[in-house]
Amino acid sequence: MRQLFLAIPLLLAAAAAALAQTPARVVFFTPDRAAIDAAGLEVVRAAAEAARAEPAARVVVIGHSSPGGDPEAERRVAEERARTVVEALVLAGVARERIATDSQPATPFESVPIESRRVEIRLSHPG
Repeated sequence: MRQLFLAIPLLLAAAAAALAQTPARVVFFTPDRAAIDAAGLEVVRAAAEAARAEPAARVVVIGHSSPGGDPEAERRVAEERARTVVEALVLAGVARERIATDSQPATPFESVPIESRRVEIRLSHPG
């Protein structure tokens, strides 16, 4: 029983950390392309609006790539997609210094290939 009481602060800290990050907004891309379509621009606009409403939040943009093909080429296209989303966020009014980027290695998909051709936009809150 004592061990359970000792674990409670750790569980609360983990829960607070999970709540400190909002769910991702996701922009999907066609194969081998980094252009944002109309649906993707709507996602970016919504993310920018959310970011403007929460000025203390950091905006994290994460590019993903497909598991097939040349790994280096896939990494480059994931980075290019992330840069494209960053530029769209800046044009939508998010200060560039609030934005951090990352790219993930090839992402296996669970059900449809487009899952691996995405960029996630997350708001990360301090604390």
